[in-house]
Amino acid sequence: MRTALLALTTAAGLVAAPVNAYASPAGDPPVQEIVGGTKASEGQFPWAVKLGGCGGTLVSPDIIISAQHCFTSVGKSFSGQIGKVRAANGDPVRGKSIAVGGGVKKGDWAVLKLDTPYNKVTQYPVFPAADRWDAPAKFRAAGWGTTSSGGSVSPDLLFVDVPLVPDSSPRCSEAPSVEICAGDLVNGGVDTCQGDSGGPLVSSNTGNHANTRPEQWVLVGITSWGIGCAGKNNPGHYAQVSAARAQILAAIDKAGATRPVNMEGSTPNPTPTPTPTPTPTDPSVPGTDCAVKSTSATAINDRATVESPLSVTNCSATPSKTSTIDLQIAHTYIGDLVIDLVAPDGTAYNLHNRTGGSANDVRKTVAVDLSSETANGVWKLRVTDAVTNDTGNLESWSLNLKG
Repeated sequence: MRTALLALTTAAGLVAAPVNAYASPAGDPPVQEIVGGTKASEGQFPWAVKLGGCGGTLVSPDIIISAQHCFTSVGKSFSGQIGKVRAANGDPVRGKSIAVGGGVKKGDWAVLKLDTPYNKVTQYPVFPAADRWDAPAKFRAAGWGTTSSGGSVSPDLLFVDVPLVPDSSPRCSEAPSVEICAGDLVNGGVDTCQGDSGGPLVSSNTGNHANTRPEQWVLVGITSWGIGCAGKNNPGHYAQVSAARAQILAAIDKAGATRPVNMEGSTPNPTPTPTPTPTPTDPSVPGTDCAVKSTSATAINDRATVESPLSVTNCSATPSKTSTIDLQIAHTYIGDLVIDLVAPDGTAYNLHNRTGGSANDVRKTVAVDLSSETANGVWKLRVTDAVTNDTGNLESWSLNLKG
């Protein structure tokens, strides 16, 4: 692992320096650099964040992506620095973890929310829509970790290019559905190391590492674990961002935070604003209009997100604990879809999260506890097609706040 099995915390709750989890395998020569790395230039990776003994990636003004083993549970406080190659000269940031994955080999990701948005970054990494960037010939990793296994941390941000190790390799077959492997199996000498955990593994969407701009790097991985650093036959292991995409976005939405700014496929297709068609008023509750329906069809294009709004304007009732949402969505592969109901205050309620595999169409009614919400306002149905090759159509949906 790039830090200890569990990141240590101080009594104040701030991330402390990690301990050395593994020594270099016996027989490997000592590694003297990070490992084969180069000092970054100012502005080269403006979204890289140092978080005590770990790293992270700023994907929006108030959201950092890091590793679960650095933040083992929700509510962990952190402090860090951003904005400069030399971490000590960077701007201070603070916040708390709001969601974590299953951990090493199970989804080693964490979502962190800043107490105060950081608005100095204007070029964010691409947040991928699917796995098409996950297997280039080489990746780039960055961090302030140690420059050898068990050695001293670097005061400056370093980066290193590491070749892909395919899932078919025996060294990378433990968790291929949630990890990416990278390193030089034959020669060693290039790798991330202790203290780099949580930091970015990126893939260039231009294919040219030398001239890739900050906003052209795709965040494909999160530094997770390894045996020693840069040894032969011991690649680095990185949590696969595309595998956790839906969970990460759901956590951001639930916290009312800002989704990744440079999100691949995030620009909604232009759609007409549907005219709400209310169902007949319930005579037992005079003066209410708590059930509305949209019948305006909206195309769901490949790897895109669309939203369909409905306005509730005259509902005097408190939303029910068994409010219902009826979904009528035609799609050729419903395992591609993430479907959320977004309340007027921005809270997202997940209705469908990439289940159903190759089955066609989502036609169901979902009951949701909306009793904490205010009824009146604009409610939205957000549908994301997260994987390539299949498309569909949002035919209609309805919301009944009284269940």
